Amino acid sequence: VLVGLSGGADSVCLLLCLLELGYPVAAVHINHCLRGAESDRDEAFCQDLCGRLEIPFFCKRVDVSAFCRSHSYSIEEGAREIRYRIYAEAAAELAKVHAGDVKIATAHTLSDNLETVLFRLARGTALKGLCGIPPTRETPPTHSAPAVGGTIIRPLLHCTREETEAYLHSRQQAFVTDSTNLAETCSRNRIRHKIIPVLREINPALHETFLRSLRAFSADEAYLAQQTYKAISAIQKPDGWDAQALLALDPALQTRAVYCLLQEHHCRLNTAKLEELLALCRTGGKINLQGTLFAVCRQNRLQIRMAQPLPEDFEVVLSIGSAINFHGRKLMIREISYPPKDMIFYKKFAKSMMDYDKLKGITVLRNRRAGDKIQLSGRSFTSSVKKLLNAHVPANRRDLLVCIADEQGLIYLEEFGVAARCVPDENTSHCIYLDFMK
Repeated sequence: VLVGLSGGADSVCLLLCLLELGYPVAAVHINHCLRGAESDRDEAFCQDLCGRLEIPFFCKRVDVSAFCRSHSYSIEEGAREIRYRIYAEAAAELAKVHAGDVKIATAHTLSDNLETVLFRLARGTALKGLCGIPPTRETPPTHSAPAVGGTIIRPLLHCTREETEAYLHSRQQAFVTDSTNLAETCSRNRIRHKIIPVLREINPALHETFLRSLRAFSADEAYLAQQTYKAISAIQKPDGWDAQALLALDPALQTRAVYCLLQEHHCRLNTAKLEELLALCRTGGKINLQGTLFAVCRQNRLQIRMAQPLPEDFEVVLSIGSAINFHGRKLMIREISYPPKDMIFYKKFAKSMMDYDKLKGITVLRNRRAGDKIQLSGRSFTSSVKKLLNAHVPANRRDLLVCIADEQGLIYLEEFGVAARCVPDENTSHCIYLDFMK
């Protein structure tokens, strides 16, 4: 068991309890370099403690402030990111030396859980948030590293902070105190020092009744989660999810189903975005969820897609006989005399044939551009490429279509054909065409 050891009462208690119970134990300490000499004191304390107990000790010094500035994180978010990444790395190192699984033990207590639930309740949360900190979970992936190492366990989750300190006093074991735990500027500290004492005046058995509530919340959450997975299975289609069936779900399952659908994309939705996605199921269309992640609803099919646009400057000058790799497809530029003798050949390739003598200047193969327009063969008007694609091409394929342009603009748009000004006629002697090779 790899213990996350800060040097505080809870983590020292956890370390000694596991040793007393006979588990093989190692410890990992992270110096966040946030409190100057006090941070160094904590590191020295942990190193000395593990040395006296003769257990493996991992230590890492990280400038959390600099990390948060470079990644635009809050201190709390950045410290957590670093903490779990280092825990996972230390667990992986430990697994190389010792056969068997490595568990990462953190010293969260019932007191921490109460503070967490109250904090979530103040900011707004659903039933899952009221279930608090789970007793076990897989090592979470971080922004900079995937899930690595073993399962996280929290053996002290039913013990209060007072109980961990009493345990240490009974064994005359020292521990260190983080001075920032006393700062009233931190929301969690205000909950700990101001709100919880008032709640304990109202209910002296606060922690015991809170634990019973957690068990009830967790049982309800487990049942609803089970029903949600059944609902998702029922609305799953080969090419997405049935939007109308999703809207027909009970509201208690509807929101959960949406969150589950997005979970694999590590997408977090606020209430406003969630309502926007459900509205999308009613009206159809496309919305951005976050970054390059989009939700698309067409013909009663809801799909979650990651946009993969080609670079704006993708552009290759065409030459006869040249082969081009375009987003995983191989294309060949060929030349034939016109009219071709083989009319079957002509019908197959007519949509991609261009009169060579009508091309103006340098001709390139590229992806679509903002403002592109084309007058297609057989039409007396110019069409917006954006409007053509929005009306006839699924959103995930629009950036993958081949465009050919000369110095006067587009002369070819894949799936739509050749511009009227480059269509072969009775005066054409030879053509070029685009051969999509298998």
